[in-house]
Amino acid sequence: MLGDYGIENNTLNSKSGEVTQKALAVKLLNSATAEQVLRAEPDAGNVKITGDSQFAYDPEYGVWKTGTLSVTEGENYHGMYTLTLPSGVSAHKLDGTPVSTVSAGTSFFLASTTKPTANDMSIKASSTLTWLQEYRQYSPHPETYTASDGKNF
Repeated sequence: MLGDYGIENNTLNSKSGEVTQKALAVKLLNSATAEQVLRAEPDAGNVKITGDSQFAYDPEYGVWKTGTLSVTEGENYHGMYTLTLPSGVSAHKLDGTPVSTVSAGTSFFLASTTKPTANDMSIKASSTLTWLQEYRQYSPHPETYTASDGKNF
């Protein structure tokens, strides 16, 4: 952007071929789209734990396990969800690694050493989500902003 606005000592701009040759420039350009930003207050109703929640006994490991579960979320939520599980129940990635937080779409299962009952199975996924309340764009102003070394920025 600095090059596009003609700021001195910033020759890289969005129209130059250099953009595709510099790894950082490519990352910044690819992440610059505003389409990936949550633009409305998130709704808890858009976050769900889905999959096979039925516990079955696994004789190989001697525990009760659910099928595969995952967190689904609204578009552009990008949350990391902390799982709150009943006492004696733990969450694990499909490879068996214990987890307490998961991102949306990550597969996991629940395990318990005792057979869970329907009345003690309350599972929650919670996260702090960032969303854009107001959109502002700032542009560089070459005439008034000068670095300590005398160069415009």
